[in-house]
Amino acid sequence: MKYFNQTLYKKSYYMLHKMQSYLQGIQVDAIYIPKADRFQGEYIQPRDEKLHHISGFSGSAGYAVVTKNKAIVSADSRYTLQAQQEIDKKQWNIVNPADTSLASLLQQHDARSIAFDPWLITAKQANNLAKFLTLHPFKDDPFDQWWQDRPLPSKEKAFLLDIKYSGMSAKAKIDIVSALVKKPLLISMCEDVCWLLNIRGNDVPYTPILHSMAVLDEFGHVHVFVDLEKITPEVMSSFQGIATFYAEDKLIDFLRSVAVLQYDPSQTPFALVMNRGADDDIEKNNPIGLLKAKKNRIEQNGMRSAHMKDGAAVIKTLYWIDTHPQKESITELDVVDRILSERKKQPLFKMPSFSTIAGSGPNGKIVHYKPEGKTNRSLKEEDTLLLLDSGGQYLDGTTDITRTIALGTLTSEQKKHYTLVLKGHIALSSCIFPKGTTGAHLDVLARQFLWNQGKDYGHGTGHGVGSFLSVHEGPQRISKFGFNIPLEPGMVVSNEPGYYNGNHYGIRHENLELVVESKFDGFYQFETLTKVHFDTKAIDFNLLTADEKQWLHTYHQGVVQSVSAHLSPDIQLWLATYIAPKN
Repeated sequence: MKYFNQTLYKKSYYMLHKMQSYLQGIQVDAIYIPKADRFQGEYIQPRDEKLHHISGFSGSAGYAVVTKNKAIVSADSRYTLQAQQEIDKKQWNIVNPADTSLASLLQQHDARSIAFDPWLITAKQANNLAKFLTLHPFKDDPFDQWWQDRPLPSKEKAFLLDIKYSGMSAKAKIDIVSALVKKPLLISMCEDVCWLLNIRGNDVPYTPILHSMAVLDEFGHVHVFVDLEKITPEVMSSFQGIATFYAEDKLIDFLRSVAVLQYDPSQTPFALVMNRGADDDIEKNNPIGLLKAKKNRIEQNGMRSAHMKDGAAVIKTLYWIDTHPQKESITELDVVDRILSERKKQPLFKMPSFSTIAGSGPNGKIVHYKPEGKTNRSLKEEDTLLLLDSGGQYLDGTTDITRTIALGTLTSEQKKHYTLVLKGHIALSSCIFPKGTTGAHLDVLARQFLWNQGKDYGHGTGHGVGSFLSVHEGPQRISKFGFNIPLEPGMVVSNEPGYYNGNHYGIRHENLELVVESKFDGFYQFETLTKVHFDTKAIDFNLLTADEKQWLHTYHQGVVQSVSAHLSPDIQLWLATYIAPKN
């Protein structure tokens, strides 16, 4: 069944005609349209949703290439099925970047020149493209003319994050960063600006960021470039002597006045480098990313607190599903609404940390599924499994949790798959590893039991998580590609192996883990932050070893101890019965 939006279908046809006419006029072979904004963030404002506007594809990662006679969307394995449902395949071809890179895609279509918005790709990406293409960056954004009803930018006000949540003053952070850089530092990712200044905003869904860029000069002063309408007098006055705020359109002129600049080419928009034209600049990784990733003591305690509250909200939702007298009248969207309602009752909750995934039966196989009107399913017993992946943004921390629960009686095969994924989750959670270990070294622990059965999953095993910032935060991750960044104390990573069975169901188990010191000198381990039980009805306990059973029992006891005070007596009794050892 096709789920593409008919209104977007008409817009897509119009946009394709405009783009292909544009290519004919400027004598360029292709246009590149990434899912991106100038801040290289995961979540973007409606006005920046160019990829969605031209194709209908709403996934959080991907790009389009339009040539004079072809239109292609690239979406990775997390979104392949979603793309097939949302995009009209009469107009668009869909490719997976794992099978077809941008370079090979352009070569296949004999494209030797490419037009693009220089704000939407990084300097590093532009340099890579320039190795085999002639680049034609837009002088002015043609979407301003093509997109007739383009939304206006956000005007939400910025606000300060109290030091009782950030754990460190902006001045202290600035001093630390200043000691690490020799020349003025360009900070082009707004998450980094927000962390450095303990400032937040509401410019995009799910992540409390203020759209801004900054330069930390050689004297330790921060020059911030932002829509000044978002900066209240209270916020402005709090940075007296620390930071100066400018209109965002002053950034390029300011950069031209800096003799030598340090910037991270993997983060910096090509437009800024292109307009500087300096040869002496220093290309180097931004040190803020690693500092931000290693949470301080206050942030770690905040994450623990946020996960206790969040655990209560999720458990209350699971109780509501399990004990509902008419379970099959509940829909996926009802679950989305319910879990948001429970989170809103928790202290310091601000917003979801991403769009809730509630996929029952075949919808669970779509890794980043988002229930909508046409896809919304009731929780029928014959669908057997519900995959629920959700998270919250609290002032004291960010959460991300996935639980897969049984809706009906599972087959022995489903229980086996559920348990194999759980075994991998336990193996990763309980490992002890030496200093210097990266996520790539640990990734196999989560996959080993699936691999032994000739099965696997297409996504990474873990991503970094911010503190009242991005739920998908670098630079650390647990993945076959995560070799560069060792896991260090204070980092938070997800642990989320999965299995997706054809057109039938999906399984994923996700907790957040805090890297901490182990009892062995020079070794680290994980402290599990997430406080929600696993569905014991779905586990084949015969496949668990004695150590795995003990891990599960200990984990469940920790959930009870952490969350019970936030639960009613009825839910406490339900939880105790639910997690009682089965054998």
